[in-house]
Amino acid sequence: MTTNQKKTKKSPSTLPIIAIIAVICALAVYWLGSRPGSMPAKNNSAIASAPAAPSAQNSIAPATAENAQQPKVKSKTLSPDAQSSIEGLEDSGGLLFDPEKQPRAFKTQDFRNLSGIPSGFTVNNLELSEEGLRLPPPNPGEENSPRMGTIESPVDMFEFPSNAVSPIWLEKLPEGTDIFVEVSVSANGTDWGMWHWIEPDEHGTGAISEFFPDGSPNPNYGYIPGSQLAWGLTQWAYVRYRVTLYADAGVEDTPLLSSFRLYYQDSTLGEGHLAEKTEQAEPGSPLSK
Repeated sequence: MTTNQKKTKKSPSTLPIIAIIAVICALAVYWLGSRPGSMPAKNNSAIASAPAAPSAQNSIAPATAENAQQPKVKSKTLSPDAQSSIEGLEDSGGLLFDPEKQPRAFKTQDFRNLSGIPSGFTVNNLELSEEGLRLPPPNPGEENSPRMGTIESPVDMFEFPSNAVSPIWLEKLPEGTDIFVEVSVSANGTDWGMWHWIEPDEHGTGAISEFFPDGSPNPNYGYIPGSQLAWGLTQWAYVRYRVTLYADAGVEDTPLLSSFRLYYQDSTLGEGHLAEKTEQAEPGSPLSK
């Protein structure tokens, strides 16, 4: 065997994980562009093994698959009672299957026109407005300092063990402002993996179209699609997310977070295994370090 042949030959033990990741990538292309309640929506599938960070000091470590010897957990099967229609920005409320028989669902939190912060959310230096969450005006004497605020979701349990998540969010970003999204997963709701930075893809292959192929409106239109996190055959049971709003020094305007939607799926076709142990989450937002 030549040197080139050795380099291109794949180990049999890696083929199942490679196949699963390939399936996730193919399905993510139409995830966000599909009609709610039928198939997933189209999205750019940047695999979690190499998410790009805005800078070296803001880098978030990538997701990794757990040992293949962990116990297998069969994917939850869909019962007729679990099927439900999806309206607008509401949660899916049940399990859905795409043509490849993979369960998927989503959760949404709308921050517009609220009388108070939703139960379970932790907020730091943010305020509510009719349009959603925003940064408060700078304090006297701090007009030339950067401003930053965060919101962290409560721990939420997936409706079924999942091996991939893909968030989208509705935002407004005046010049000199930005929004940073992070997601963390857990097998037991107590031991958490690291925070993974979600790269936005508003101008790439994940751009969301205004209408479905049949001409009907797409409720995902206007949302910013984020990169997909995928873990091969490793499944997770719990999720949480954190969003940081940021304004440069001297900028009086503020970014706005109006709504956040998290898609999740199980593409392991019954061959997945629930993660037994995770790395501890890194404390703090990357911008606060």
